[in-house]
Amino acid sequence: MLPTSRSREPGPDVESAVVGEPAANSSDRALRRTGGRKVATVSNDQLPATLSPEVVVAYDGASELGTRFIDIRTHIQLKWMSGGQPEHRMISVISPRRRDGRSFVAANLAVSFTKMGLRTLLIDADLRHGRMHKIFTFDQNEGLSTALRRNMSDVLVSEVENVPNLGVIGCGPRVPNPGDLLSQRAFGTLLASSAANFDVVIVDTPSAIEAPEARLVASMTRASVIVSRKDSTRLDEVRKLVADVRALGSNIVGSVLLPR
Repeated sequence: MLPTSRSREPGPDVESAVVGEPAANSSDRALRRTGGRKVATVSNDQLPATLSPEVVVAYDGASELGTRFIDIRTHIQLKWMSGGQPEHRMISVISPRRRDGRSFVAANLAVSFTKMGLRTLLIDADLRHGRMHKIFTFDQNEGLSTALRRNMSDVLVSEVENVPNLGVIGCGPRVPNPGDLLSQRAFGTLLASSAANFDVVIVDTPSAIEAPEARLVASMTRASVIVSRKDSTRLDEVRKLVADVRALGSNIVGSVLLPR
């Protein structure tokens, strides 16, 4: 049971969406509860800047950009989640390089699922350069890395007020052995528990070129959305990553092309 602190298309069978990025003057405010204690407040009317403007779906889901994420969500539901099995509730977000936009896509995709009333868990499994604690504004002192270092399958889930149904597990403090931690049985147990307790589980990952564990995470979720950036991500790197994760038994259920 999880405790809550309450560049192109990779292949012909992959749905691809071209997604823009948000204007710099849009934002919201996040809330985290730790043992029931509020550490931030939320106001959609004032839109103060404690929730990153990257989370465009949280404050303007009807915008052109918001509807594009809804299109991606719909494709994933039809391609992967229609059976309703717990193992089809997990999706990793992968890409070859840093700054391809994985966290941007993962955060907005997670929020788009909450708009349907689905209990959604967003896990930051980038133990090298994770950003979810910055995007949703909560403490990085506890998170996935601390739980796995203690060989625990239970980890604190941060709730985001004004984004109902969303829970976030941050990456936690940096560690020297991220690959070893994600290879532990405790991480697999955490994913299984998450799929049993949430309707959707989105897992952000590190750069696949920099971190071999990105492929491991993709194989454990069994479904992946691949992200690339125009004029930055190399097509051969995307193709190799797609081939690698498919060889490990993960399905590519969508792709997102971000602008330069």
